[in-house]
Amino acid sequence: METQNEKWLCKASDQEKLHEISHKRGSFLLAYQLSLSSIQPLQENDVKTALIHLQRKCPAFRICFGQRDGQTWLRYRDTEDIDFKMVKDVGPEYIRDLLQIHRYNSEEGPLWCARLLLDTNADSLALDKDLTYTSQLFIGVHHAITDGLSMMKVCGGFIRILNDVMANKPVCDEERIGYFVSDTKTEELVSVKMTAIQNDPSLRQELISRAEDKGTGIPLLLTVEPPPEGEDKTCNLTHVLDNDTTKRFISRCKAEGVSIHSAFAALADASIVTSLVENNHIQNSYKICNGHIINLRRYWTGDNSDAMGCHARGPLNLWADVPRDLSGKFWDFARTLHQDLHQHLENQSILFQMAYIKLCSKKDQSYDDIFYQANPMQIDCVFSNLGDVTNLLTDDGPYVKAFLLQRQLSLHRTDIKNFAYFFHSFRGRLILNLLYNSKYVTEAVVQQHCSQIFDTMEQVINGTLH
Repeated sequence: METQNEKWLCKASDQEKLHEISHKRGSFLLAYQLSLSSIQPLQENDVKTALIHLQRKCPAFRICFGQRDGQTWLRYRDTEDIDFKMVKDVGPEYIRDLLQIHRYNSEEGPLWCARLLLDTNADSLALDKDLTYTSQLFIGVHHAITDGLSMMKVCGGFIRILNDVMANKPVCDEERIGYFVSDTKTEELVSVKMTAIQNDPSLRQELISRAEDKGTGIPLLLTVEPPPEGEDKTCNLTHVLDNDTTKRFISRCKAEGVSIHSAFAALADASIVTSLVENNHIQNSYKICNGHIINLRRYWTGDNSDAMGCHARGPLNLWADVPRDLSGKFWDFARTLHQDLHQHLENQSILFQMAYIKLCSKKDQSYDDIFYQANPMQIDCVFSNLGDVTNLLTDDGPYVKAFLLQRQLSLHRTDIKNFAYFFHSFRGRLILNLLYNSKYVTEAVVQQHCSQIFDTMEQVINGTLH
């Protein structure tokens, strides 16, 4: 463990401080739901012991904020206490809702918490006839210290530790689960792009033009029916695709030369157009803005596969002209999205976008300035795709295994009106968490949209839409 002299890591980056401001506001908080099957009912003390070892082994989970010389720093905690409870007589949605508004002790930590719910009726997806007991572990976490990829390593590490604890095996706390990297590494890259923008008038004008292209100002799907003025609350519609359909979809994407990410974006866009047409919003084509969450580790040098922290950024906003009739055009359209996204990834457009925003931002900008004032930008969809996380979450231990993972980000207390599509595959199944704010859209619209996505997926798989 760290000594007193080693406890101060570095000054908090602008992004880490922004996540702390949003945390105090009660937004942009992460929640993960890990569905477990075990050989016996999980014991509260075993899970608590495993979580204590997890905190010791995972540097990111020992971090909190601190004030040093009048500035905000990241530092390691002074104590090892954890925030863990076993809960009963409530449903998973109730716990997810609590984690979406959870408050952490920022300057003492921990910046994460865990809740265990036993005897949930999820055994229809369980893996092993000998692992007949099911439970749900919920992990809430402050976004400053982690992102989706980091949390996959955390969840996988927890499962391995829990198997050892249940087997009465010693756990080596010196074997680390990743290493923490502050956002300052990305800030250095952004600083280089800021200089390039300042020295290149044509590049600067290109970024200005992109920023000024705001479309209709609201997501097109919200024009289907008026905003419900409902509760300002993040909601989560979950869809778990079966193994066979997932396999056929992935095979078709490979055959068409399109990434799963781009194909899914095309499906979401097609679903939006279907809803618009069905509600008599008739045009030859529709201008839709797709936002993509980018893993910025891709732009670092060296091997960064174990680098943990918050290094997912975006959205990188890209416009698409979607034909009203995609018959015979779907895969051509999906390839257009694929090529456009990959060209922007290669050109490091997200770093230029971040640099331009930083150059244009006001000093001492408030949270309201950034997130809560009316946002005139039309962003229809934001996609966060972790890919296949099976290898990160699978353990051969005989006592407990994970059979499902869900993830969520709180969108409330902001002016974010778009849908957020959080998806990944695990054990051969594609899992979608479709996130939205009930203040801006009704559950009925979301359910119809989701159904249309997977109805269209079946059509493109079997070739009736191609």
